[in-house]
Amino acid sequence: MSAQPHVIVDVRSEKEFRAGHIKGAIHIPFDQITQHQPLLDTLKTQTLVVYCRSGRRAAIFEQALAQQGFSLLHLNGDYLHWQAEQLPVITQSEPAGQ
Repeated sequence: MSAQPHVIVDVRSEKEFRAGHIKGAIHIPFDQITQHQPLLDTLKTQTLVVYCRSGRRAAIFEQALAQQGFSLLHLNGDYLHWQAEQLPVITQSEPAGQ
């Protein structure tokens, strides 16, 4: 284990994230890396643990960040496995107007 906790990154859609995500996960959709680059730059010295629903989107995200020199881990089994193991999740209500 490292001295610093890892940063958990959920790269699914907003709707999926709100329906349930791992406690403490930050939300950066896999197709919005450029829009979140300032935040990502602040996390570059930490190890990011990336997940999506089943692995495809996380792999795309990881490939893009690996090219930038990020330290990355992939959550084994992604969110589907997390749910299957009945591990705790956080849910959020839909924003007003949706």
